[in-house]
Amino acid sequence: MHNIQQSTISDIASRFEKAVIYTPSSEREVRAKELAAEANKQARAAGVQIDFGLYIPKALAAIERHEGAQQSGH
Repeated sequence: MHNIQQSTISDIASRFEKAVIYTPSSEREVRAKELAAEANKQARAAGVQIDFGLYIPKALAAIERHEGAQQSGH
């Protein structure tokens, strides 16, 4: 059961991250909150309690670092 839940959370998290990454930067924070709410619903439906909203600041910071590195040629 634990492996199934872990796999489910991993799948939901992956979709969340990809959707946030491909959202224009000007809309990213608002969209991330919407996506987190949807991801939370999906997790609950799978029997898992998790708050994807807690990951938004880290995800946005990681995306900004990555985009900054790309712009500086790294």
